[in-house]
This record gives sequence, structure tokens and C-alpha cells, in this order.
Amino acid sequence: MATTQIRTPQLRDSAITTAKIAGSAVTTVKMADSNVTTAKLADSAITNKKIADGTIDGGLKILAQSIGSGVIADSAIFTSHLANSNITTEKLADNVITGAKIQDGAVETAKLEDTGVTAAKIANGAVVESKIANNAVTSGKIADSNVTTAKLVNGAVTTVKITDSNVTSAKIANEAVTEAKIGSNAVTAGKIADSAVTTQKLANGAVTTVKITDSNVTSAKIANGAIGSAKIKSSTISLSGLVVNGDATFYGSTTYIGATNMVVTDNEILIGSGADGASAVSGKSGLAVDRGSSDDARIFFDESDDEWKIDKGDGSELTLVTGASVPTQIYNEVKTVGSGTTVTSVLLSTSPTATTLRVYFNGQRWREGAGNDYTLSNGSQVTLLAASLIGGEDVLIADYNY
Repeated sequence: MATTQIRTPQLRDSAITTAKIAGSAVTTVKMADSNVTTAKLADSAITNKKIADGTIDGGLKILAQSIGSGVIADSAIFTSHLANSNITTEKLADNVITGAKIQDGAVETAKLEDTGVTAAKIANGAVVESKIANNAVTSGKIADSNVTTAKLVNGAVTTVKITDSNVTSAKIANEAVTEAKIGSNAVTAGKIADSAVTTQKLANGAVTTVKITDSNVTSAKIANGAIGSAKIKSSTISLSGLVVNGDATFYGSTTYIGATNMVVTDNEILIGSGADGASAVSGKSGLAVDRGSSDDARIFFDESDDEWKIDKGDGSELTLVTGASVPTQIYNEVKTVGSGTTVTSVLLSTSPTATTLRVYFNGQRWREGAGNDYTLSNGSQVTLLAASLIGGEDVLIADYNY
């Protein structure tokens, strides 16, 4: 049978049905350009291998709202395929953006819609340091109370990162503030809560004099027995109305008592306490009276003579009591003679004890002995050597024991 060609003018419209076309009979060269319209394509007829690389653009080829999740192959969309600022919150499924999906340094502030990135959109652990551009995270990008301890890298919070007056007590974990974390002179009185500085918080030797305000160490602040003698500065204790219940012991070379009147209840005052053995106190022990510019007057016991003596401040040492007897004292025994009478000797009322006689001629003390001012003889006779006693002019006074 001869082959007969059927040309287009010989075909009736719609005469070639699907059943009339053999499989794979319609090749590219059989189709006129631009004749495969949307209506000619069956649903799901265009698969990935039917589309040439780089032929689908965002202009006229894709209908609005026509790309669903099921249409896009896994890992098919790259950065170059995305128009800037076109991925909004609504376009993202929850937890869809993981760390692997974000190029290092790709998320800049300009790419983020204000408050658009919520916690639900970010997979746990997805935002690592390398994913955030420098200065990209501003205050407006962080939801209140969302920076927890777990979100902070050690050493990340420096002074320049903290707004003034924003570190409150509630923001600091217990025992978080160590010495190394505090700048010099940073902690002022106003920054410390009352009663917050306990003994445990203070390093040994930390509280120096300059750290304590004057007059602020009160009795209530000092523990019982805390102040030893080494802590007390010399000549600094001033007490008013001191009452000592019990024995008191004072050490030192000199004890000063500046009282106007000193009252002692005890019948005896012990001097030379602690002497060991008989007659152990050497020299003289007793009381002295400060007489200002004049020599001190004294009453004392002379161990070398075994006698009590007095010194009126003139260097005399009149014996009061010996080891065997208690003498009688005579002061200011006056000797004169009648007017116009001159004598060279006088008799005392009784015989003075040896070395106790003191003679004053017209107020001037005379010296006893030959070659001096007078002599004592016959027990009570005073013979004048330096002058005569003239009645009405001269006065002789004698002090002595007998």
C-alpha cells in the first residue's frame, strides 16, 4: 500500500484525539513555539526533570501563593534564590530555621523585621556567635527577661555592656560578686544594703582605720574580750565615773592619779609590796609632798637606820620612830632674852635625841659643830658661836625629838 501523507489542511479541527497519538509521538519539533499553554498541561504533568535549569524566575512564571511546601524539593532553595527582606515571620514555620540553614554572618539587622524573630521561630541552640553580625542584636531585638544565665558566655558582661544603675540585687546570683569582679572604688556606701557586710564577707586585715567613720565603733560593735592591751594606744583611755568591781592590777613604771580628793577606805596602804625576806626594802620608803618650786617634803622609813623620819623639804631627816621607841617631837621652841640683855648660850626644855636638833637664828638655819654656828653640850645647852643673842632684836627657834 502506498504511503499517503496527510497534511494540516486535510485535518478537521479536533480530529486528532489523545487516542490517535502514539506514545512519545509528539516530540519538541512537532510542537509550534508557545503553543503549550497552561490549559494544555495536566495537573502534576511537569516534573523536576521536565524543567531546564535556570528557567523559572519570579516575574511571570510563578503565580502568587502557588508554591507550597510540598512543591519545593529538600535543600532546593539557596541564598541567591531569595529576594532581600522577603522572608517574613508569616512565611516561616515554627522551628524551621536551624543553625545549619543560616550562613555565617548572614543575619544582619536589616534582614530582621522588628520583633519578627520570636523564640518559637528559632530552634534550641541554633543561634551561635558566628551567626550574628557585629552589633546586630540591639535592645529592641531582645524580649524582656529573655537573657538568662544560660545565654551568657563567661566574661561576656563587661562594664560597657551595662546601662548605669541597672545591676540591681535581683540580677545578681548569690555569691557571684567576687573581689576580682569589682572595680577600684566601685562599691560606695549607697551600693551596700544595711547589715549586708557580715564577718564572713571581710578578708582578714581588710578594715583599716581609714575605712571607719569617726565615732562609729560603739560598744555594741565590739565582742567581749576583743580588745587586748596591744590594741589600746598609750594615754588614750579617758574614763568618767569608773567603777571597778573586784581586784585591779596596774603595770608600768608610773601611775598618775589626777583626782582633787582621793579617798581610801582601807586602814593601811602597803608600800614596797612583794619584798622578799626580812628588811628587804633597801634605802627609804614613804610618801612625798610636791611643794612646787620648793623641795618636796617627805615622811619615810629609813631601812639603814631602822627609823621613821621626816624631811620638811630642807634636806633634814628628823627621826620620828626608831626600832625601839617612839620619840616626842618639839617644834618651834622659841628662845629670847630681855631687852638690853646679850647672851651666848641658852638652855632647851629637854635634851634632844642625837641628830634631831635643828636651830634657826632669826629664821636662818644654823649648822651644828665646832667651827660652825653652834654646839650642843650638857644634853640641852646650846652655845652660840656665830653671834650673840641680843634681847629685843634676835630670836632663836629649835626643833628636835626627845
